[in-house]
Amino acid sequence: MDIAAKTFRSAEGSNVFAVSDEGKLAYYNDRNSTIGSGELSFVLAGPVYRILFFGADPLFITRTSVLKMGSNGLSPVFTAAEGRVFDAGVIEGRLYISTKKELPGEFLFRAYHSADLLSFTAADEVHYPLAGATQNKTQQNSSPSSLPNETILNPIDYYTDTVYQPVGNSYNEMQEYSQGNPYPHPGVDLLGAYLQNTYSVKDGFVKAILTTSGQYHWRIAIANQNTSGYSQGYLYAHLEQSTIPYTVGDPVNEADVVGLLVNFPVTGFVHLHFARIGCTGATWSGNWHTFDNPLSYMSNFFDTIPPTFEITINNDPFAFRDPGGNYLSPDSLYGNVRVISKVYDRINASWHCDVHKLRYSVSPLAQPTLMLLDSLSWEYHHYNDYYFQGPTYMDLINTIYSRDLTCFSTADYNVRDFYHIVTNSDGNDTITANDALQVFNTLSLPNGSYIYRVIAWDPSGNTSRDSMIIEIKNTSSGVGELLSNQVSITSNPFSSETVIVSTNGFNNATLVLYNAIGQQAKEIRNINGHTYILQRDTLQPGIYFIALSQGDLTLFTGKIVLLN
Repeated sequence: MDIAAKTFRSAEGSNVFAVSDEGKLAYYNDRNSTIGSGELSFVLAGPVYRILFFGADPLFITRTSVLKMGSNGLSPVFTAAEGRVFDAGVIEGRLYISTKKELPGEFLFRAYHSADLLSFTAADEVHYPLAGATQNKTQQNSSPSSLPNETILNPIDYYTDTVYQPVGNSYNEMQEYSQGNPYPHPGVDLLGAYLQNTYSVKDGFVKAILTTSGQYHWRIAIANQNTSGYSQGYLYAHLEQSTIPYTVGDPVNEADVVGLLVNFPVTGFVHLHFARIGCTGATWSGNWHTFDNPLSYMSNFFDTIPPTFEITINNDPFAFRDPGGNYLSPDSLYGNVRVISKVYDRINASWHCDVHKLRYSVSPLAQPTLMLLDSLSWEYHHYNDYYFQGPTYMDLINTIYSRDLTCFSTADYNVRDFYHIVTNSDGNDTITANDALQVFNTLSLPNGSYIYRVIAWDPSGNTSRDSMIIEIKNTSSGVGELLSNQVSITSNPFSSETVIVSTNGFNNATLVLYNAIGQQAKEIRNINGHTYILQRDTLQPGIYFIALSQGDLTLFTGKIVLLN
């Protein structure tokens, strides 16, 4: 953009570009494999990894060469004798280039410089040992993953059999370091030490080396496959830039050191941001998605600290809110209700992280072991966008977390409050906008006293649970109430028998009971008089749907609960 002239120019398909001191643009379009500058444009087979200006001349850095663009085409000014071009820069009118060759257990770096692009002088030669070279690997993946996918080792404590790895932020937990801009954390933050080795957890190919915000945020993305199509892989972030011994396109072996941790500027929070990622393209520009909690795949990761439940409101474990945002008393619930639970996890550290999985259940107070409802809220393996990009992250935030003034979820370096709307789920671990429409429908149960439970898991399988007694009091249309001016049920839930009463009397009525999956469990015909005693007989404990009819007229439909 030329501010003085108020003009704007764009180059589509480009994330590798450079601008000269005079404002001249040079770019690489990876969609059609072209390079351009000014009015010139040429097709170039193979990717461009970097662009520099040497005076007014744009230089394009490929895997093995440095090319200069002129009106007559491209001309090579430098070609690596062996290995590949690792880095290049222009300082005080001189071009500096380093090359890299991979040797058994080490990289060999050589440096060259030129003042005229015609002759190059060889300078330093450095042998860089690979501290985690594959041939030195001793630790093997020893235990199967809890999920049907690849098992990996801890990327910053690779060689230890049992690692009580401290974690500062968990996968998909809410973050809000800038007020009003929450997002689900796309990875896990493995706490470590300044200049600690970071190891590749799998063989792969470097797709990106970039920073999202200055010197503390350099990262390397390594794909499992060498393809321009879709591939999964791993992200290693918050590395010291000068310690990353790779460039885009390089192969990487499992257990090789991909960089050292940077001295992160938050006290006690030197860490590796580690994530499973997926993307498409010969190179990646950072717009990948994340998926799965990587802690679940680490065979040498251990944690024995269970999650911790906190008081939600009014000294109660849970809060209950109607769809209009009004909070309800737990001893007088009615209609559709959203249930909120506040819980956190500590993963071998003092930092409060979010949990890995939540589940809720409902039992009659008179029969605590009978599960009338039992549903998964979420398991934090679902897909996520890359920070503030893409369509997914706001669905995750708005579905999982309560953000009103009473139960306000937020998380930064000082405050960690995770208020989960446990009922915003259709029972699977895929979060969509539709999940936010789900509720606890109290009309599905008879009026009465119940135990509401919430169970929380961490990635290591440690569990905690909390519960409270609730009272359902639907003033109309509640099972166990008078549903018409004719029929009522005197005891519901019941253990041995209950009485069905008709104010107008039954005349050859039929009663049919269906179990929870819709199968007919019992049928009684020819019911007469004003009362009928329904006995449990061979019925098993559980919820039953009932239909009472008289000829073509339906007298009553609803639910009953049979206790042990």
